[in-house]
Amino acid sequence: MKKAKKLIIVHAGVVLVFVAYYALLYLLDATCLIREITSHPCPTCGMTRAFLSLLRFDLEGYFYYNPATIACVVAILLGAHKKLISGRVSSRVVDYSIIALTLGILTVYIVRLMASGLPQ
Repeated sequence: MKKAKKLIIVHAGVVLVFVAYYALLYLLDATCLIREITSHPCPTCGMTRAFLSLLRFDLEGYFYYNPATIACVVAILLGAHKKLISGRVSSRVVDYSIIALTLGILTVYIVRLMASGLPQ
């Protein structure tokens, strides 16, 4: 029961961080803080729209907005639930999976930057 409470608190904290971030974006009338500051997109730009496209089974929209969305969600879930998973899967496998997913996300980001003509 103690683990369940801790897990609920962690999830509630993550949800609150996302709500606070989106509230800040709304108040600043911005779509991305990094884009507002640097005028360049961040690696997660378009992930919300990509995820919503995926929920509508719009694969073209998903790949257009950000094809690294699923990898990012899986990496976050693996990192957040590492202790829960480690009883069934080696901790090293989880770590390598997170590293591989992160490298995939960064690769997609770099390719998207190069395709848009932005300086590397």
